[in-house]
Amino acid sequence: MNDPKISELTVSQLQKLIRQTVQEAVAEVIIEFNVMAEAEEQIRMEAAMTDYLRSTIQGHQYSNHATKVDD
Repeated sequence: MNDPKISELTVSQLQKLIRQTVQEAVAEVIIEFNVMAEAEEQIRMEAAMTDYLRSTIQGHQYSNHATKVDD
């Protein structure tokens, strides 16, 4: 494996190395954000299902928090 010292790289080689490193880091962050967002959505869906099941078992009309019910 060729692993030259930074002092031996040309400017364009160093720029390419920096660009690749930043792109990889950004991709990792985006993936982590997506994983977290999916996990949070799953938790919200499970909570909504729990609320629905609880209200059904208790014999109450289920009211989704996203819909507005007129009094």
